Amino acid sequence: PIPAPLHNPRSTTQPMLRPQRPPDKVQVVCRVRPPDEEGNSCVSIEDGEGGDIITLDGSTRPFSVTKAFGTRSTQEDIFEYVGLPSLNYVMQGYGACIFAYGQTGSGKTFTMTGTSKAPGLTPRMIRELFTRLVQDYQDFTVNCQYVEIYMEKVRDLFNPSRARNPWDAAGPKINVRFDGKRVKLENAKCLSFGNDPLLREGTKDDQEVVDRLSQKLLRSVEVAGYHRAVRGHALNAESSRSHAVLTLDVTARKVDSNIVSTLMLVDLAGSENINKAQVEGTGREEAKSINKSLSILSRCIESLAAGTKVPFRDSVLTKVLTPSLDGRSCCTLVAALRGDHASETGQTLKFTETALKVSVRPKQTSSEALGVVQEQARDLRSEIAALKQEIEWLRQSEAGSEALRAMIAEKEAAMQGKMELLAALQQEIRETEDQLSALQKELDSSRREVEQERAARCRADAENSV
Repeated sequence: PIPAPLHNPRSTTQPMLRPQRPPDKVQVVCRVRPPDEEGNSCVSIEDGEGGDIITLDGSTRPFSVTKAFGTRSTQEDIFEYVGLPSLNYVMQGYGACIFAYGQTGSGKTFTMTGTSKAPGLTPRMIRELFTRLVQDYQDFTVNCQYVEIYMEKVRDLFNPSRARNPWDAAGPKINVRFDGKRVKLENAKCLSFGNDPLLREGTKDDQEVVDRLSQKLLRSVEVAGYHRAVRGHALNAESSRSHAVLTLDVTARKVDSNIVSTLMLVDLAGSENINKAQVEGTGREEAKSINKSLSILSRCIESLAAGTKVPFRDSVLTKVLTPSLDGRSCCTLVAALRGDHASETGQTLKFTETALKVSVRPKQTSSEALGVVQEQARDLRSEIAALKQEIEWLRQSEAGSEALRAMIAEKEAAMQGKMELLAALQQEIRETEDQLSALQKELDSSRREVEQERAARCRADAENSV
């Protein structure tokens, strides 16, 4: 379960440096879990050029990763290296995704969720996100959905009707829809949090507002986590039997900046050797479903690395992860390794090796990004006009040599390329303007709802006083 937010550390906000372009590759971060018993780990870590090198006992070659953390790493180490950069990108208007991958019992849920004394990425990032929004933005909305993918079915963890009988609860089926930009989980409950005046009533400062927002969301996530499918077996006493996906859609506005972005935090179920896990019946079917979906995820990663058609639609998991894996988001893979399971750890490292080859080109949605694209479009129009004038001058030249005709053809080809780029920029401008316009409408609607609720409270107070 998510630790109680009252035990979470206070804000670790650091001074923002000049905004930087996100990396153009999937980032791969490995974390080695200490062995359950005394003994040597099969994993060793060395510094490499441009990253870290992991050597596995019995392997014929080393594995390269972006960063590797040994058995003594702390939750704070992972948050500072993985969580803070991802939040920086979210606050610039980029989408960001962090997903934990590894065999069962390797520490994925501990890294993502943690404990009350050692909070993981999820509680730390939620608190830090609200800290930055409250301090830096006049208006903001964070819409949250929390689902699990169990046996190829999407289950709503925020739906209170699932409390008693979570697998057979009545209600509409959750549909996964991808509109080419974002995944929509139709019929899944959405919790909304904003910076409204009612929230600030009775608070002394911004930190108390942050505490209220963080506690409210984290308690909801904690309660939802109790409904997640868990089953013990020979390899793990509390094995997650589903993939959990927490999505936070962020819209924010201040005088000189608007952003629209999405943060997705994914705790994947662990891959299992069915014979070693000694599972039977439903547990065996769960393991087969988990391994199949992870195998499809692996094929998607291989296709992305090779530049071939990606089978996103072959599983529910990859459909949900489409906007995070298709190159438009900043994506970080946190691979959890077990130092006492060489064979399974080797399989995880082969997956990370492929993921490291995947190129991404994150799409930014903010007023600053819109201004940059508009300036690029203006420059292109000027360059195209200059090329047209030059071509016209060359055509009016009296010389009709082959060299002149070749020069005209070269200029025309250059102009055509710039016109195609301009068309792409104009499309990007329209899309960004549409998203920012939707942001404006959403924030205006939230403000009207707050004003209506405030008016209703005032009427109720007046009636009670009478």
